[in-house]
Amino acid sequence: MKPLEIFFGLIRIPLDYLLIIVAFLLAYDLRLTTDLIPGIQLPVTSSIFPEFHQYLISSSIAGLVLIGFLTFSGLYNLKRPAPLNRQLTKIFFNTVIWLFSIITFYFLLRTFPFSRLALLNTWILTFLLLCLGHTFIQLIQNKLYRRGIAQTAVLLIGTNDSTVELIENFFKNPQYRAVGYLETENKNLNRLTYLGNFSQPQEIVKNYQIEKIIQC
Repeated sequence: MKPLEIFFGLIRIPLDYLLIIVAFLLAYDLRLTTDLIPGIQLPVTSSIFPEFHQYLISSSIAGLVLIGFLTFSGLYNLKRPAPLNRQLTKIFFNTVIWLFSIITFYFLLRTFPFSRLALLNTWILTFLLLCLGHTFIQLIQNKLYRRGIAQTAVLLIGTNDSTVELIENFFKNPQYRAVGYLETENKNLNRLTYLGNFSQPQEIVKNYQIEKIIQC
């Protein structure tokens, strides 16, 4: 795995935690705005809202719990990073589980130290901010890939009926760069370079700095 891929994989963890805390702080500020909805006054008392330092401590612990859920789901897996749509799906399901875990925890304690509206706002903001954060990182990665930075050089061995479709998928994914293919003869494949036969594959791998080989 390349250093840039490791960096983007690891940076998600502290960034996600920071965004979770930001979501809690925004929800706190929103709940303190008693006239957020015109004509409706929402009272704020110590019985439904804790002191700020207590709220911050609870937020920090809840944030670590959510990071644990996301880690356990494989969101931060460096060896097999998930595509963006799967990342967002994991974020949604894990934030829902996290929300109900908090509700269940305080239900068992027979207490609820802060506003339920603030908790709902926190869940919505957490989900949205995490989605935005992961989307932003993915956009940066794709932009670097399209400029040839940290791309994975791929060599195809042989051809079959699915080769053309496989080539198109490689060109759609900016992370991979299909260098060419090896075959007994030139098949004139569109957008893919014929690099020769199977006589000297090791030399071709070395010359073109191949990092991934796919046998068709």
